[in-house]
Amino acid sequence: MKFKFNLDKELISGMKELSRYFGIEDSSEGILLCSEKCDKGIKVIATTDKITIYYSSVARFFYAFSFCIQNYGKSFTLERSCEPERLGIMRDCARNAILSVEGAEKLILNSVILGYNYLELYMEDLMNIPSLPYLGHNRGRYTKEEIKRIDDYAAMFGVELVPCVQALAHLPHIFRHDCFLPINDMNDILLVDDENTYEFIEKVISFLSECFSSKRVNLCMDEAFNMGLGKYLVKHGFVADRGAIFLRHLSRVFDICKKYGFKPQIFSDMIFRVGLDNREMHSYMGIEGKHFKKEFVDTFPKDISLIFWDYYHVNEDFYDSVFDKHFELTDNVVFAGGVWTWIGFAPNNTWAERTLSPAIDSFRKHSCKDFMLTVWGDGGAESSAFSIFSTLLWTAEKLFADDTDADYLNRRADALFGNSYEELKNIENVNRTSDNSIEDGLTRQATINPTKYTLYNDPLLGILDSHVYDEMKKYFARNAAEMKKYADRKGRFSYLYETMFRLADCLTVKATLGIDLKKYYDERNKKGMIEIAEETIPECLKKLDAFYEAFRVQWHKENKSFGFEVFDIRIGGLKQRLMNCARIIKEYAEGKTEKIDELERKRLPVCSTMSEKEDICFNSFCWNISGSLI
Repeated sequence: MKFKFNLDKELISGMKELSRYFGIEDSSEGILLCSEKCDKGIKVIATTDKITIYYSSVARFFYAFSFCIQNYGKSFTLERSCEPERLGIMRDCARNAILSVEGAEKLILNSVILGYNYLELYMEDLMNIPSLPYLGHNRGRYTKEEIKRIDDYAAMFGVELVPCVQALAHLPHIFRHDCFLPINDMNDILLVDDENTYEFIEKVISFLSECFSSKRVNLCMDEAFNMGLGKYLVKHGFVADRGAIFLRHLSRVFDICKKYGFKPQIFSDMIFRVGLDNREMHSYMGIEGKHFKKEFVDTFPKDISLIFWDYYHVNEDFYDSVFDKHFELTDNVVFAGGVWTWIGFAPNNTWAERTLSPAIDSFRKHSCKDFMLTVWGDGGAESSAFSIFSTLLWTAEKLFADDTDADYLNRRADALFGNSYEELKNIENVNRTSDNSIEDGLTRQATINPTKYTLYNDPLLGILDSHVYDEMKKYFARNAAEMKKYADRKGRFSYLYETMFRLADCLTVKATLGIDLKKYYDERNKKGMIEIAEETIPECLKKLDAFYEAFRVQWHKENKSFGFEVFDIRIGGLKQRLMNCARIIKEYAEGKTEKIDELERKRLPVCSTMSEKEDICFNSFCWNISGSLI
């Protein structure tokens, strides 16, 4: 592609970087590209020899330019209001996969062309603060210089880099260090109403103010269900009005933020839990007929933005009711949907769309201005931050154009990424081991992850064997072939498909290893057991090595090296276990032992409420591999 640039000064550095990435040449023989400012959204007027982009912000210019890449050499006109004003991504860096500087830059560049104009780095403790030497110790914490590099890179594209930290709960890693125990209430929760806690929080906020140019900060404060019930209870006695405790803490933290010029946000689930005395497991459920007390509303800081998050519901009425309840407290309401990256090695893009669609419809109805997608990494962040681009594309186009036609999305994705929208989306197919369709509501078919639980499932203990069936071999072989086909297209994310191909290929052998072994043992088929020990397990080990290498390459393309040691241990432990299983099997088959204790047991579903051969989502590595203490 060749363009002759005649651009506003604020666009030049970003265009140079984008040109390098896409192989665009600045040439006197290219299509003349001009820029002009406008009040709102974007407008593109393109002929075969000249393009003019009218843009309301730098980030919106690059979104508009993506259509010039998509339609290079064609005449077209496009105009969009680009509502909502803010469209962002929150990437979880605190659960092992810490985006490297280069990984964060890659995420910024590839998302700004889709219309995203902010990125939140979810850090928890991952900040290198000299006065807190144990904060983020051994976890790859960000230095001030690294954050500034990412911030400067984002600024080239008009993207806001937003700090996202925890100011109440979800801080398990700091409490492994004795120096933080004085500010621990219980579990992963900070001790409210303690001056040491606010001294700690101020050090964090001060650090953020020195690194980020943004004046917004997401303080989270979500899921602190046991706030006030640990050390706080010992010090102060039981306080029935937990809402008052929460609001005092919020006020103190809010004052610290104001001191450093920050405008804070928090996830709103705890507001609903303590403000409505809601005892439901999901804080937004069971709120019908409940209202915030006047004193709660009056005390609530009006300048704080509330983030309504939900990743589960497919009913627009649910979103309507919860949005309405937020507006009882503030007009500053953000919505956060989920891209379902937290269930293992592959996301569930279909389920993400199913939940986001009614959420977007309700979001529009309530005239909100800020929409965010969360990219969590529960269970060790096995899923790539770049496995979600079908959902990013789908969400942006539904919000900005209400156009989710598959043919249109396919053309757009293929032009920008080298794989179609459907190919990007179908990375999830590595987890499809039956022809069952996804049903409405919260169902087992919505969020299954057999690639994770069959990979780690122990061949002798068979903790997940009840959820494995012979047909999985066929499906994993089919999935491997599909992933290989996508990898061979050599798109921008082909390395992800290489990883998924190697995973599925390994599972053509590994998935049913345990149930085959149990069957042979029960039949006293020692010949079959010898075959497993001498042929099947060695083949599995070879394929496991290939998967490990592909996953290692994927990890280091995106993340810091910290955190990968977990997978050296997980996959290395699996290899050692498989080798020992082969030895145990051979000793029995050769008559050296009378029985194999683990194979004497009856297999049970992993949960008493589940059925045999039921596809499930089981995301715990520790509970998968053993019934013993890990």
